Amino acid sequence: MMRGVSLCFLVLLVLHVSDSRHTPTSPSSKERTSDNVPRDIDRDIASHKVMVFSKTYCPFSRALKTLLKNYKIKDMKVVELDLEENMHDMQDHLQTLSGIHTVPQLFVNGKFIGNFEETELKEETGQLKKILRAADAI
Repeated sequence: MMRGVSLCFLVLLVLHVSDSRHTPTSPSSKERTSDNVPRDIDRDIASHKVMVFSKTYCPFSRALKTLLKNYKIKDMKVVELDLEENMHDMQDHLQTLSGIHTVPQLFVNGKFIGNFEETELKEETGQLKKILRAADAI
């Protein structure tokens, strides 16, 4: 009985230690400083055919990512802003590029396409597929 309790305690201790060492990060997280935010965002937008700025908990962000999964996009990067240290600076810079401060924001071939609602409308009219094809993203 005592051996079972000790084993259980050991397993819980290992789980606690390994969990406390894990820090969630965005796939794009690079220890950005406020000064580097505009440069990093501009570089990401310019170097990927499809660029999505999102938040993990946002239902509109999830809906946009789900919509985009319908396409076999060749070069897409997603930055989860809520996992970034400089989220507010990043959103401020995105607003200068897109005119909106909210997420999600979709860029294709360096051009702002829209938020979820605008992108969904483009999807319904067939424009999104044309935009992605013209960018050689699909």
